[in-house]
Amino acid sequence: MSMDLSRSLAILKGRAQYSWRPSELAVSGDADGLQSFAQWCTEYEGARCVLRLSGSSVLTSVAPTGLDADAAYSQAVQQWAHYLDLDEAALQADWVLRQVTLPAVSVVCAAPRALIEALQDHASEHAIKLDWVGPAWAPAVQTWLATLRCEEQAEIVHRMRLPEAGWETHIEAAQLPGQAAHLTRVWVEKQGDAPMVVQPSESAWKQTWTATRTRPWADELDFVGPRIRTASWGWALLLAGLLAVAWVLPQVTEVDVAQAEAQLTLKRLQRAAHQQAIALKAPKQADHVSAQGPALTAEMTRHAAQLAQRLAYPWSATLHTIDEAAHSAHAVMLSLNLDLTAADAAKSSADIRLSAAVQDDASALRWVQAQGPSAQLLSRQRLGVPLTTASGQYDWRADATVSGAP
Repeated sequence: MSMDLSRSLAILKGRAQYSWRPSELAVSGDADGLQSFAQWCTEYEGARCVLRLSGSSVLTSVAPTGLDADAAYSQAVQQWAHYLDLDEAALQADWVLRQVTLPAVSVVCAAPRALIEALQDHASEHAIKLDWVGPAWAPAVQTWLATLRCEEQAEIVHRMRLPEAGWETHIEAAQLPGQAAHLTRVWVEKQGDAPMVVQPSESAWKQTWTATRTRPWADELDFVGPRIRTASWGWALLLAGLLAVAWVLPQVTEVDVAQAEAQLTLKRLQRAAHQQAIALKAPKQADHVSAQGPALTAEMTRHAAQLAQRLAYPWSATLHTIDEAAHSAHAVMLSLNLDLTAADAAKSSADIRLSAAVQDDASALRWVQAQGPSAQLLSRQRLGVPLTTASGQYDWRADATVSGAP
């Protein structure tokens, strides 16, 4: 019990400390790097972090000017197949791909799927929120490109090197007079045998090329995203809907109570008429008809208790849990339905029915498990029209229920 309390306090401390500014870490993709990151997660439970993956762990292809996104992707596949013997099927199965199209070029990056899943597992185990996981060079190069100027009368080539432990990432950018610079090449060279593990953001290259927190295209190279961020007006619309339900529910309850009282009154009148008919047939008996005023019935008490319980339920925390569960399982929420008619005298709780788009069975199971012990997977069926995002294609729809809402 005391260990659970200590861990909860550590998580709350980490969330408070890193709520506004996440910690930025440089991580290699080998066993030492994963072990070092796991140790960091143990020491900073509940924190937020940005992970910059070593250039040795990420494949990068920069398409020449003039190719569209599909052609750039095909070029990257051909390039990696030639140099690394990786065909497209192997890339789709064992690598996580991200692509960003810039005004002049298209950049395709790939990271081992096993590495990304291992980082996510370590983070999830210790309540670590991963704000961004991508190539270490991307945020720095984005800032660097914005600062380049062409003072010559012809096209010039700019070069930058980002040193890491044992590796060095080389960047080349071209620029014409009066135009913005654009990437032309990104490659990695081995410099020594020293392994690179988790390093804080104050590394040598970051001191030279500090990236801004705003990364318009670097954000799209996020291997654990890009996340589908809920617009503020969407939450406002949801809140308005809940307020409307809260306003209508008492009126519906009043109608139910009025109907129940009317039925009771009708029964009392029927009993009175029946008793009067019996009294007329037996005039010697005393004419005594008890009159009772309206009383608080068990049905009315049950309705009042149900209403109070539903209004007092922590809906905000429930919706936040559902949103976080979809976020951690990389699922796209499709619908949420609360069936209040399911709650009756035998069952005081209602079911929340959820639908989400998932990429595979494993994602569906992770999404359901993240909802808590009361969640249950109902069905999984193929979407009529696949949902495509920057993080991949969602071909399946999963339906689940979560019990416990009053």
